[in-house]
Amino acid sequence: MNGSPASIVKSGRGWSGHARWPELGASEAVVAALAALGIVRPSHIQAAAFRAIAAPGGRHVVLADHAGSGKTLAYLLPLLQALKEEEALLGAAATQPRCPRLVVVVPTAELCAQVLRVCRALSRVGGLRFSAAAATGGRALRTQRETLENGVDVLVGTPGRLAELLTDGCLRLDFCRAAVCDEVDVLLGEDFAFAEQVRPLRDAAPPSTRWVFATATLPEQVFMDLEEEFPGIVAALGPGLHRTAPGIVEQLVDCSGGDEVSEESGFRRKAAALFAVLQEQRAQRAIVFCNKIDTCRKVENFLNRALAKDEGVEEQAQASDDAERLRADLAAAAAARAAGSAQQQQQGQQQEQQEQPEQQGDEQQHQELAPET
Repeated sequence: MNGSPASIVKSGRGWSGHARWPELGASEAVVAALAALGIVRPSHIQAAAFRAIAAPGGRHVVLADHAGSGKTLAYLLPLLQALKEEEALLGAAATQPRCPRLVVVVPTAELCAQVLRVCRALSRVGGLRFSAAAATGGRALRTQRETLENGVDVLVGTPGRLAELLTDGCLRLDFCRAAVCDEVDVLLGEDFAFAEQVRPLRDAAPPSTRWVFATATLPEQVFMDLEEEFPGIVAALGPGLHRTAPGIVEQLVDCSGGDEVSEESGFRRKAAALFAVLQEQRAQRAIVFCNKIDTCRKVENFLNRALAKDEGVEEQAQASDDAERLRADLAAAAAARAAGSAQQQQQGQQQEQQEQPEQQGDEQQHQELAPET
């Protein structure tokens, strides 16, 4: 990643372990809100992000660290603090009809619900007292229009619905102090159509609006594009970026092979391998990541069928023309895992021992805010 040392803020290993929220510049109200939520110290990325976003000059910021590191709070806390400081100067609330002061753009309705849940926890439990609302497709447009008309401080939404509200005149960004693009690699990636939908938001926002980009992965091309669009952008990077999180054992499963080579056969082999892993691990909860929304839905449908009550994968296979191939895929996946499991587990344990213990608490302190699965 290209960038001068002055444009990169890194929370070095162990740095956040010695920092406390007041030392980062957090206000008494923010510290009290965090205490009410049981959060007493920042994670690595939260420390780096607070320092970068709260710094004088109002520069644009991209913050990146591994999933579960606390990025939602990392960008919300300093930006909400800035909104509360604005209210203190005015001596009154600054909420205005149709004009949110903070907009958070997310690629999916699921992530929108997660961010909104954190906002409401900070406001209702933490006592920061601000209004927040969601704007996504699949929900009543009329209700979202009425909510905006009543005025909200923070609006969390998907690009398509936000663009639609802008076009209708129900949403204005005249007084938008900051805009966040969460999962910016998805929003601006070349394989997705979201980039053109995000552009109307930038065109509608005043030049003074600060832009913050959050991501668990930061491809070099994405960072270069951001540098070109936002000169002088600051990168706040956590130590877990592009690394396996502490306590995680990484195992690779070979899904290649077979006489048939096609997108469908590839999906079938991967689905069979996934099901074999789930059957072997017997975890109460599991998260499956896919690189496309359509693939997520396809995997969801497969697992719903495979895990349905009294309906195992064998019964499905016998009822289809792919019975023999699916059984063979399952056997091949199990054999591949058995062959490499011991060596991969040993490598994972060695990597875990090399990690500093300070990182292990980063995810635990946010369990209360974690989305239900």
